[in-house]
Amino acid sequence: MAIAETQTQNIVSAATAQRRTAWWLTAPALGLMVLILLVPVVIAGILSFTDYSLGNDSFNWVGTKNYDRLFSRSTYEKMLHMWSQWCLCLSVWVSVRRF
Repeated sequence: MAIAETQTQNIVSAATAQRRTAWWLTAPALGLMVLILLVPVVIAGILSFTDYSLGNDSFNWVGTKNYDRLFSRSTYEKMLHMWSQWCLCLSVWVSVRRF
């Protein structure tokens, strides 16, 4: 009985060691993915609430003023209308092409 328990413990500890090794080997790749993919998105999101533009040394916090200007333009409404038409036409075309 003691031999079977020891073998079971060895198998469990080997599986745990393999899982731990797998995480250690994938951690650098996951870290780089976060650094390369998520950090720029977060920085762009933060900068979207400022009046920063390339070439300027400083910026001011403007809050949602940029988004108010964006959504209140008539060109935004035109773009949204054209985008929705394209999506509708494309989805109909794709569904027709399948049959």
